[in-house]
Amino acid sequence: MGNRIYLDNAATTPMDSRVVEVMTSMMNEVWANPSSIHQDGVAARSNIEEARLKIASLFKAEPSEIFFTSGATESINLLIKSVIDGLKISRIITSQLEHPAVLESVRNIALEKNVPVTFIPFDIDGHINLSFLEQTLGQNPNSLVALMHANNELGNLLPLKKVANLCHENGAYFFSDTVQSVGKFPMDFSQCFLDFAVGSAHKFHGAKGIGFLYIRKGIKINPLLFGGAQERNMRAGTENLPAIVGMAEALRIAYSEMPEITKHLTFLKEFLVNRIKDELPFVEFNGDINGIHSIINLALPLTHFKKMIIFSLDVAGISVSGGSACSSGVMNISHVIKALGRDKDYVPVRISFSKYNSLDDVNRLVDLLIKYGKKMV
Repeated sequence: MGNRIYLDNAATTPMDSRVVEVMTSMMNEVWANPSSIHQDGVAARSNIEEARLKIASLFKAEPSEIFFTSGATESINLLIKSVIDGLKISRIITSQLEHPAVLESVRNIALEKNVPVTFIPFDIDGHINLSFLEQTLGQNPNSLVALMHANNELGNLLPLKKVANLCHENGAYFFSDTVQSVGKFPMDFSQCFLDFAVGSAHKFHGAKGIGFLYIRKGIKINPLLFGGAQERNMRAGTENLPAIVGMAEALRIAYSEMPEITKHLTFLKEFLVNRIKDELPFVEFNGDINGIHSIINLALPLTHFKKMIIFSLDVAGISVSGGSACSSGVMNISHVIKALGRDKDYVPVRISFSKYNSLDDVNRLVDLLIKYGKKMV
């Protein structure tokens, strides 16, 4: 990337060289089909199951609860489309702040199966109204609640245990999109009582095209893809062995380095917020600035900045975004910002950090915002 500064890690992260090394080794040495019964196939299968065991142990889950997929989008579609019939769900409860993979899956299955959907209201900072959730759950047993842990655009954090308790007290199932928090928080699936969770390796320095679906033991849903008996009949198709082993390694590294990386990213985020408050007091923030340590969302007022600020930063060598990177490269106003009612007077700029970012990166970004802000008044 040369001298460019990459601050769009919520979209994807650079691969860790150690992950590349492990994946390369798999591609060179363990390339057989894991479903084959000869020694080469058995060796490939062994590596997959060892990776599953590693991932499960980090989550304090059982290996049988982890299913490998092509990523979170497939996992989400598999879950939402399969759980409605499999568990005879009577209502879906979610929020307009969810990732498009959740919102579009919900919209399609609701139309197809004629399942009612309730959208939970939220405050100006994007915090879910838990009282409304509790009331709705009390009136609608056997619901599926779909709420993300760390919002991919705002960084807001959902109180997982509290929501899980509300769901289970009212006979509902709880699915949390944990894509942005996996690898950044010590997720303990045995204690947060999630029924379903998802993750994508490329969000924590692994490869694109590989992810997982967590299904709590004792819950049975139907597969989305049919063919072979891979993933215990839950996901047909020859497994992506190098990417699976790479994901396990990426997650191992993330957990082993988590304390120091959390400290580093928290410092960068706090430094950025303080510089913005001191030197650009007219800039506001979308969401809760006390959310996840890797994401902050600036609300740049149109009285001081042009709508093309993200492109201006790009030309200057800094990669940031306006929201979720799931629109095929099209620059659209974020549905989350629209839902918050902040799409007319502000330009959203999402800044998301990784372990490869530095204080110099943050200073360069703020210096440019000061320059462009003053220039465009």
